[in-house]
Amino acid sequence: MKNITSALTICCLYFLCICQFAFSWSDNETHPAITEKAVQLSTMEDYFHNQLGIGEGLSAEFETTLYPALQERMSEFLNPQQTTRSALQWLKTGSQLEDKMLRQARSRHHFHDPIRNAGLDNKTDHPEWRNYGPAYWTDYAFDFTGESALDWATNGTSNKTPTLNLERWEMVRGHFYNALTSSTQSDRDKYMALSLLSLGSVVHLLEDMGVPAHTRNDSLFGHYRTWYDHENDLENYVENHVVSNGGQSPWSGNNPVAFDTLRKYFDTDEY
Repeated sequence: MKNITSALTICCLYFLCICQFAFSWSDNETHPAITEKAVQLSTMEDYFHNQLGIGEGLSAEFETTLYPALQERMSEFLNPQQTTRSALQWLKTGSQLEDKMLRQARSRHHFHDPIRNAGLDNKTDHPEWRNYGPAYWTDYAFDFTGESALDWATNGTSNKTPTLNLERWEMVRGHFYNALTSSTQSDRDKYMALSLLSLGSVVHLLEDMGVPAHTRNDSLFGHYRTWYDHENDLENYVENHVVSNGGQSPWSGNNPVAFDTLRKYFDTDEY
């Protein structure tokens, strides 16, 4: 078990670390583009070939059955009945899926202020907005508070809706372990797909740490004004560049910087 989880950690940390060049992040184009660029710059392809013995590498396809809540979230933008995707596609799907709400404002848990070691806490920003919109919005969509992205990725629990994150780091590791140890090929494929999907969600949280609003306790002017008042220039800039580049990241990135824990990719406790 120790060797298996160590292998997963090494693989994922190399994958995660090259997201530092991210700018900003629509789940339609930018997140999947950053995720794909991260894969290209990482050792994941080599790991699949030489460590896992998967000759097709990240082009290998894996089939799984998604649990109902995941199918519901996926129905917003992708066909939830498409149960077979390549390893790369599962990763990119996970990086998109983390932003999908469907009455669950998951994005409220996508902030981490390293100075305060806390998540979103804009309690004084437009509290009257809680009285607007459909009933389910007033419960949480306009409540500018949430769990730290670091805690959401690792602990996966919150007292704010949504209260449970089934795509957290612990689930990535558990699914990956099952992918390596299950007795049937169908089970191994199922858990590999779920591991990659969950990893994509964790990567999304890390990619968001490159957005100033996500690290400065600033949901209002960093996000809500995108539709409330005017467009967000930073997010539009990156999204437009990705679209004009055929859905691929136009930035080359840098060589990986490896930390020894997942936590340090979010916060190295320098302050």
